[in-house]
Amino acid sequence: MDVQGSELSVIEGGIKTLSNNVVAIFSEAHLESVYTKQGAFNEIDDVLRNQLGFVLYNIYPCMKDKSGKAVQLDALWVSPNILSTRWVGV
Repeated sequence: MDVQGSELSVIEGGIKTLSNNVVAIFSEAHLESVYTKQGAFNEIDDVLRNQLGFVLYNIYPCMKDKSGKAVQLDALWVSPNILSTRWVGV
């Protein structure tokens, strides 16, 4: 999901759908404020883990500013149900 700072709004607006129909969420998340009313990584992570029960599975390399400070990342949250599933042929 990459919706220009509205990732948290999408998640909060789709709580029922996400909890009933989604097994993984791959999303961009910002560590620094870029957009008005954007959700930060910690807010997105809190909703996905504490309200929906997803597990933070991986954080991918961060985008950094000119000084080397991390400002944006991509992360993958998964349903704990698929962590116990054996993937055959993958």
